[in-house]
Amino acid sequence: MILGPKELLKLVKKIKLVEGLSERELTNPEGAGFDLRLDEVYKITGDAFLGETHRKTADIELVAKYGTKTKSIKIKPGDFFLVKTIESVNMPE
Repeated sequence: MILGPKELLKLVKKIKLVEGLSERELTNPEGAGFDLRLDEVYKITGDAFLGETHRKTADIELVAKYGTKTKSIKIKPGDFFLVKTIESVNMPE
């Protein structure tokens, strides 16, 4: 089911679907969802493996953090990133 921004805002107020939204998202959301702000960005490096009995987690490297002088990152084809948002999302069952 696709919900528009008006219905999403109702859920934000009613069940705290998303916490910490920016003032712009609370008053004038655009499109079919919210723009989430990035807090921390990690580049995923190295090999990873997820098997039935053995696993290896990929290494990560912090490349940007909100509030520091890094204002942009360049994402190239084949790059993978792990991000942490400023907002918290509370997913219903």
